[in-house]
Amino acid sequence: MTDAVDPEISVVVTVVDGGEALRRCLDALSSQERAPRLEVVIPYDDTMRDVGTLASRFPDFRFLDLGRLAESAPRNEFEKHELYDRRRTGGLKIAAAPLVAMIEDRGAPRADWARAMVDAHARHADAVIGGAVENRPSDLKRWAIFFVDFSRYQAPFDNIHPEYVTDTNICYKREALWEVSSVWAYKYQEAAVNWALRDRGFALRLDPAPRTVQSRGPIGLRAMAGERFNWGRVYGEQRARSAPFPARIKWMAMTPLLPPLLYLRHFGKQLRVKRHIGAFLAATPITLFLVTFWALGELRGYLDAGGKSG
Repeated sequence: MTDAVDPEISVVVTVVDGGEALRRCLDALSSQERAPRLEVVIPYDDTMRDVGTLASRFPDFRFLDLGRLAESAPRNEFEKHELYDRRRTGGLKIAAAPLVAMIEDRGAPRADWARAMVDAHARHADAVIGGAVENRPSDLKRWAIFFVDFSRYQAPFDNIHPEYVTDTNICYKREALWEVSSVWAYKYQEAAVNWALRDRGFALRLDPAPRTVQSRGPIGLRAMAGERFNWGRVYGEQRARSAPFPARIKWMAMTPLLPPLLYLRHFGKQLRVKRHIGAFLAATPITLFLVTFWALGELRGYLDAGGKSG
């Protein structure tokens, strides 16, 4: 159930897959238990026109047509990511509630997600609160994607005040978010926004109660490699954009070490939480494949940022 009048929390839904994933996500938002007053915003552009056809099925939600955001359809995951980020910005700009959350259609919220997120903000003064991310049982390729993307966001958490909070399950106090509005005025990028808030003295927190469940569709190895490379590229560019030259050189020099380091980091997380260890070991070849392409993309991002700063 949703009520956009004087909402307690605005939820911006990032359309990544659309179709059945988006319907599943919106169904979950429309049937929240003990729901606070919700404003749900679904920004989309003309590369995903079919999103607007769901408006009649969810009349209480706001489908925000952003029109044309790109000169042509995105050719790779890097260009797709830019569209995701610009859609997020469109949604953030109209969010009216004192709490502004973001999820993505691949990660449907649990039935108590909205109430848990509002309660977490009531308990804590932190400007940014991220929830836990779980995975729906799937094949080894999708388990590997989950491990490399979300292992750090499985509860219990190693650190409740982390450096990173995923933009697939995050909620801001609106006043704090608008203090750094210049950072996301064109496109929202989680690391840039969260680090800007941290630099202004705001704290980031992870809370295990607001949970989303990732449900990826079938995907081939080539698509997985492209996704990982280009998302690593986005991260590397964000990280290096304001870093001094010696730091960029050090990170580039360490790139060959990244695949084993990332693999061991993810495996260590599964050991600590004592969950999905069998699936992690079985998915090892695919996980190593993914973190290798991430490392190559991260290197490309460092090079891209260096060229732009020069």
